[in-house]
Amino acid sequence: MPFCIYTDQDVSVELGNLDHIIPLSLGGSDDFCIWSDSDYNSELGSAVDGVIANDFLVMLARRDADARGHNKREPVPIWKRTTLAGQPVQVKLGREKIEVWDAKTRSIMPDEDVIGREFETTHQVDRFDPIRFTAKVALGAAYFIYEDAIRVAMDCNALRQIISLDPVKARVGQKLLPAGITVCDRLHADANGDSATGSMYRGLCEFTNRSTVIAVPHDDSIGFHVGVLGMFMASIFIPADTSTLPNDGLHDLGHVILLAPGQMERISFRELALKFQRSIDEVDKEG
Repeated sequence: MPFCIYTDQDVSVELGNLDHIIPLSLGGSDDFCIWSDSDYNSELGSAVDGVIANDFLVMLARRDADARGHNKREPVPIWKRTTLAGQPVQVKLGREKIEVWDAKTRSIMPDEDVIGREFETTHQVDRFDPIRFTAKVALGAAYFIYEDAIRVAMDCNALRQIISLDPVKARVGQKLLPAGITVCDRLHADANGDSATGSMYRGLCEFTNRSTVIAVPHDDSIGFHVGVLGMFMASIFIPADTSTLPNDGLHDLGHVILLAPGQMERISFRELALKFQRSIDEVDKEG
C-alpha cells in the first residue's frame, strides 16, 4: 500500500492522490509529486499552499511567471486595502494594464484620473506562513529525494509539528518550534545580510529565478532551502543521521530541484554553487 509521508501512514489508492510538493500555482510540476492522503492534501492545499499563493508579493511573481494552478486561471494581484486621495479603491495589477476600481462609484476609474497620482496600500505579512510552507516542502522533498531512508534518518515528526503550527498562538509569542529545529525565514536578519550562510542560501534561491528546493546534508542535520518563483521563502534545519542516507557521489554536497511552471530539473548542489560563483565572477569583471 502506498505511503503518505505527511500523515506517516499507508494510504490506499481509494483514499489517496498525488500531492504537488510545490503546487502548480507556485511554479510546480507534475514531475515533483508524492503520494498523499487526499483529505490531508486538500487541507494542506488551502491552509498552507493557498496562503502562500495569495501572498501579495508572491502574487506579483506568479503574475510575471504566469504560474497558474489547476483551474488555469490567470494570476492577477488585487490590492484591496488601498486608498487614493483618502477614498477606498482596489487596484488590479494585470500584466498589460493596471485597473483601479472606485469603491464609491463602484466602477473602474478612467486612466486620466489615475495616472501620476499616489496610492496608499496596506498589506499583512505573516512570517509563520512561509515557515509552515517550507516545512511542508521540506518533508515532501525529503521523501521525494531519499525515499524510505528518510523515515529513519530524519526527525520527520518535527516537520509535521511545524506544518500543523497554529499561527494565532505563534503570533502571541508561544514557542512552538520543536527542539533542535532552526529556521531562517525571508524576514530574518540572517537572510538579509547579517549572516554569510543565511544570505548565501537566499542568494542561491533567488539566483535561479525559479521555484527551488535545495537539500544539503550536514553531520547531524539536513538543511532545506526553499524559493518560490525566484523569491526566497525560508531555510529550515532538521536533526538527522545523514550517514544512513544514500550517496551516489554526485550529490554528496546536496540535491537541488529547479522548477519552472510545468517543468522540473534535478542537479547537484555543487553544480548550482559553481553556476552561482561564475555569475558573481562575471559581474565582478564587468564592474
